[in-house]
Amino acid sequence: MAINGVLNKKYTWYIAVLFLLVFSFSLRCYKITAPSIWMDEDHQATRVVQTLETGYFSGQATIFSARQQQPPLGYLLEGIGITNFGVTPFGIRIHAAFWGAATVGVFLLILTIVFPPQYKWYLFCLAIFFSLHPLSLRYSQEARPVAASIFFGAAYLYMLLKVVFVKQYTKVSDGILEYLLLIVTQTLFMLSIGFQPIALSFCFSLILLLFCLFNKRFRKKYFFAATASLLSLILFSPIQLFSLSGAGNYLHSQTQNNHKILYFFKQLSINDLPIIQFKQYKFFWEVLTGLSFWPTFAFFVILLLIISFTNKVKNKNLLIFLGINCIVFPIVFYFIFESFIDYRITSRYILSAVSLYLLALSSMYFSVLVAFFGKQF
Repeated sequence: MAINGVLNKKYTWYIAVLFLLVFSFSLRCYKITAPSIWMDEDHQATRVVQTLETGYFSGQATIFSARQQQPPLGYLLEGIGITNFGVTPFGIRIHAAFWGAATVGVFLLILTIVFPPQYKWYLFCLAIFFSLHPLSLRYSQEARPVAASIFFGAAYLYMLLKVVFVKQYTKVSDGILEYLLLIVTQTLFMLSIGFQPIALSFCFSLILLLFCLFNKRFRKKYFFAATASLLSLILFSPIQLFSLSGAGNYLHSQTQNNHKILYFFKQLSINDLPIIQFKQYKFFWEVLTGLSFWPTFAFFVILLLIISFTNKVKNKNLLIFLGINCIVFPIVFYFIFESFIDYRITSRYILSAVSLYLLALSSMYFSVLVAFFGKQF
């Protein structure tokens, strides 16, 4: 009883969250100073230094980052570390450790809007699991924009879920601040890395529009959230296309493959369309979950069905939304990636979606446990 009393104290929760963030940051700083800079890290650090020499707002960051298929935000964020700690392994990687630890906090924040307060300590354990995810750790120690993109992707997902599935507005204008924050977080997400924001934004918007067709009660919220996402996508498409164009030129100079930037404006035959193979789809799932494909996918489908038919889970629409996106995202991303350039997809190219997958899986597993053994939520 005494332990339960302490755990129920509000200050205990805040201290635990602070400890989790400090622990996550410290873990990501472990051996971050190791002199193991690899080619892409060196290339980005060199370009960031050149950007700092010409001025942050000279436009050079956009030009340099485009050569590596990236928008400029990751380069600018790395510049903060270099400015304060010099051109050292610590200086060029510290921004990644910061964003990696901050993502753990956002992940916990998302869990707290999905589940009620009485389950917060179970959710805390899920956040620890996320903090220790191998790929989350690995790319939080790399001088590349991956960690920042995971953070802004998680922040965008948080605002989207909050606006559509959590907040109750008498009229849409009541949620104008939340909608603006939704656009801001998505915009920062799109400015952080090359291809994932396009695929995730498209998936979220498309599935929200489908929700509009089948759920009259929330039709306005679904529609305005999807519209906000599409608006951000359209407004910042010039920067994205410039980055992709730069990537195509870089790859064309480095390989024998002809890049396919904006190929859809050209005459196409059906044979030109990229088709995702099962082994590629399996690769996405295994990378993003850290688990083998068949058992995970089977449990995922079963849990989705159970959640759909139980009466104890109130957030059915939210969980179904997450589940459908997990299924569709690999297909959409592969199509977009293969449409723009010829290049082998590696694990770091898809990690911006890791929050979505781990959130969906952990939420569904936990929802089923609560549905069978817990109270209604």
